[in-house]
Amino acid sequence: TLFLACVSPSDTNANETLSTLQYANRARNIRNAPTRNVDATALELQRLRSLANVLKCELIKNRFSGVNPEVERQTDSEYTNEVGILNEELAMRDDVVSYMNLIDQKAAELVGSTANVTFSLAMHHDPEARMRPT
Repeated sequence: TLFLACVSPSDTNANETLSTLQYANRARNIRNAPTRNVDATALELQRLRSLANVLKCELIKNRFSGVNPEVERQTDSEYTNEVGILNEELAMRDDVVSYMNLIDQKAAELVGSTANVTFSLAMHHDPEARMRPT
């Protein structure tokens, strides 16, 4: 920040010069603390989109990579470094692309319909829920 104080060497303007210098001194002592203006809703949406992308990558790896997690063990650091990272070869396979399109289509159908989401989750977690009347 720049502050320019104009003063006069004339005796007739001594009062104005003095008040200008006092104001300049007060202005010099002002300290700004800039803060980033972040909308909490936008930040949460960004976090949820990132989470959805990571979960999609993990879903594809678990469903299509053919790796049995019980047989092939990795160290914690190797596993942590690979979370959310998808092999480009795997991502471009036709069956993977069609499956992800199906997932995206199903998600689009469920937008705004919390009853369907709750019912789908109940059926997934409770096999007997399929037998109960709705």
